Amino acid sequence: MKLKNSLLICAVCGLVLSMSSCEGNTPGVNLENGHEYVDLGLSVKWATCNLGATAIDDPGLFYAWGETTHKGSYEWSTYIHGTGKNNLYAYTYQPGDLLTTLLPEDDAAYVLLGEKWRMPTIEEFEELRTKCTWKWAQIKNTMGYYITGPNGNSIFLPAGGFQDATHNVSKNLYGYYWSSTLDTTNVICARSLDFVTGNVNCSSSSRFYGQSVRGVIP
Repeated sequence: MKLKNSLLICAVCGLVLSMSSCEGNTPGVNLENGHEYVDLGLSVKWATCNLGATAIDDPGLFYAWGETTHKGSYEWSTYIHGTGKNNLYAYTYQPGDLLTTLLPEDDAAYVLLGEKWRMPTIEEFEELRTKCTWKWAQIKNTMGYYITGPNGNSIFLPAGGFQDATHNVSKNLYGYYWSSTLDTTNVICARSLDFVTGNVNCSSSSRFYGQSVRGVIP
């Protein structure tokens, strides 16, 4: 879960990387439905930018888990799939609807990028975490991780923080990326990739928080 009151202040010396547009003609980058992706040599191919971003260093927009639109405030009272632990409308596992992965209509990447796109599963984030080289880096004023796959191709994940109510928390310190996977041990949460300089984990976050989304394709 998130550290909200005691943030680790890290001294970082970032690698300054050249900028790239999400719609440019970058070597090693291909297009699917008008959106760029990179083949890292893994089981899925990864978008070059976050949802709502216009450049690789742009954190983009934030989304609650299972929602497909950006909004002004992220809290249980604005969450479309429930209002808390005892009042969930969908993705309740058991007893309930038995759903453990987002349906296409609730998958922000599928809805916003097109039919072949979707949000990564937690297993695909784990593959990204364990099979790639991660280097804390800086592009212009944005911190994040420069991730190099087994085949030598790379993507950048900005440390955009997360959105709690109307407040952005931990920008340029932490990154929080939603997977499409429900936390079946605690269904008010969903699985996510969380990172700070020197530490990358697959963990869980409360579903109402606004977090970054990065799309994948087969």
